[in-house]
Amino acid sequence: ISERDSQIGVKVNLGDSIRTDCLLFGESQSRVILSCAADKAEQLIARFTDAGIPASRIGTVGGDRLVINDLVDVELSQLSDAFYNAMTRFMERVE
Repeated sequence: ISERDSQIGVKVNLGDSIRTDCLLFGESQSRVILSCAADKAEQLIARFTDAGIPASRIGTVGGDRLVINDLVDVELSQLSDAFYNAMTRFMERVE
C-alpha cells in the first residue's frame, strides 16, 4: 500500500486564542503531535504531566478529511492531489 492509499484524516480543536495566521502557520514554539489508541490518551497525557511536560488532547484521527477548528475542512483527496501533482501542473504552465 502506498502513502497515497493509506491516508488517514484528523479532526483537531486548537484552543489557542491567537491570530488565525499564527495559529495555523506560526513557528514560535516547538510542539510535538503524538497519536495513540484512544483508550491510552489519558495515560499518555499523565506520563508527560508527571514529567513536567505540558500535554493535552487536541483531536482524533480517522475519516477522510483534515479539519482544524472551524478554519479548515478539506478532503484528503484534494490535499493529496495538490501535494502530488503541484510540480507537474506548474511545469505544464511553464512550457
